[in-house]
Amino acid sequence: MQSTKTKTCSTTPKLLTFDVGSGVLGRACGELSQHDHFRYHLDSIFIDYQKGRLIITGRLPSFYLKQMLQTVLRTLPEVQQIDNRVDVVSSRGLSSIPRPAERSSMQ
Repeated sequence: MQSTKTKTCSTTPKLLTFDVGSGVLGRACGELSQHDHFRYHLDSIFIDYQKGRLIITGRLPSFYLKQMLQTVLRTLPEVQQIDNRVDVVSSRGLSSIPRPAERSSMQ
């Protein structure tokens, strides 16, 4: 099973970098670069595609953007499942990432 991980785009909207060996990842980057919501966040989103499943990781500043990301990528015909592992981290200190003390109590 071959897995291709890619940094989808840079912060400059006109400069796109992706692995052309995977059409799905290229189309995913293209879809995201068309949305103003992601124009300045594409450098913090990583996508992995495996047999109909997109695994999305990275960081975004709001839960709204995390959900919007999933909604946009759901339109790709090859995608049957999306595993959205994006962390929400804002400049106001709100985060979906557990603090060290919370992590130890979860184990």
